[in-house]
Amino acid sequence: MDLSSFTQPSGRLVDTSINLVPYRAFLPDPLPPDISINWELSSRISAADRALAELAGIGHRLKNPTLLLVPFVRREAVLSSKIEGTRTLFSQLVAYETTKKIIPGLGPSTPSEEDVLEVYNYVKTMELGVDLIKTQPVDLALIRKLHARLLEGVRSETGRLGYFRDHQNFIGQQRDPDQARFIPPPVEDLDGLLKNFESYISSGNRYPPLIRLAIIHYQFETIHPFMDGNGRIGRLIIPLLMIKWNLLPSPLLYLSGFLEQHRQDYYDKLMAVRQRSAWQEWIDFFLKGVEVQAQDAFKRSIKLDTLYQTWFDQAVARDMPANVMKLIVLLFENPFLTIPRVQALLGNVTYPTARSNVDKLVDMKIIEPFGEGRYDKKYIASKVFEIIS
Repeated sequence: MDLSSFTQPSGRLVDTSINLVPYRAFLPDPLPPDISINWELSSRISAADRALAELAGIGHRLKNPTLLLVPFVRREAVLSSKIEGTRTLFSQLVAYETTKKIIPGLGPSTPSEEDVLEVYNYVKTMELGVDLIKTQPVDLALIRKLHARLLEGVRSETGRLGYFRDHQNFIGQQRDPDQARFIPPPVEDLDGLLKNFESYISSGNRYPPLIRLAIIHYQFETIHPFMDGNGRIGRLIIPLLMIKWNLLPSPLLYLSGFLEQHRQDYYDKLMAVRQRSAWQEWIDFFLKGVEVQAQDAFKRSIKLDTLYQTWFDQAVARDMPANVMKLIVLLFENPFLTIPRVQALLGNVTYPTARSNVDKLVDMKIIEPFGEGRYDKKYIASKVFEIIS
């Protein structure tokens, strides 16, 4: 960590050690920071608020919110995990959810089962979070539950799932602390920092909600309270707080698409706050991400809704049975089908009945066969993939 770059820090450098070797760590100031909001930042807040309101509006208007919720959560899982170096495509994730196997041919390369499981865990963690915040606050207890689910059954440096770290960590491309880009606060300071973090989430202050989200995300990533999974948990908290604070009716907006596209900028802006209290630069970047991703989600929402209406009208015009109509809706939850899955989705109907309904979808060009095999055939709704991926 380049100590000379901390020219006007938003905290202070303190002594720590890694494997008994002395280092300097960064201890952030308690929240909230003192931030001057200028006209340029006010304009950015207004643009982000407008984009978010438009997205919230379509979330309220849709008769079937499943069209957005399920595919958007999976898209976020793929992109948030990609920031951490886990390479799995949307198509590979939904195929794994259907078959619990890795299906070759759904991308330029075939991911490992561990990579797909990490992304799948993110989906289940988001679903858990959305369920928990109906009755619980977004606090440290909830964050620990999310962490335990996120890393369940996948690699972890310590195996302490759902527990805050008990030794010093560091952030960098290599496992050598001398090459660390950033060394978070020492363990003995975690308790006070986390209590202040939790209090800030619940107490509120004079800043608008989106600015508070930017502050909260910065502080969580700076504290880095877990040995593994901090980035994904930190990004996952954002949509949960948007729901809790009534900014959105459901988890429709995710920043990972923007952050992955501007990954180096993301890291640099966070670091600039630590080094020289560059709060306005970070908040401007965060708000730009909210605006861009809200606009992107809005456009994808319109496309998904239009596609659903097209398929629904087509099925009505052909006087298709109720089971076909049900499968059309379910394709937006998972656009990857097998005959056994269709049997289960339709209430354990017979194989010939399930096959007959699948054939009707193929005939309408809603799905198409995937792969060469004569047995255990698979089908995909490629138009859904195109909108989400």
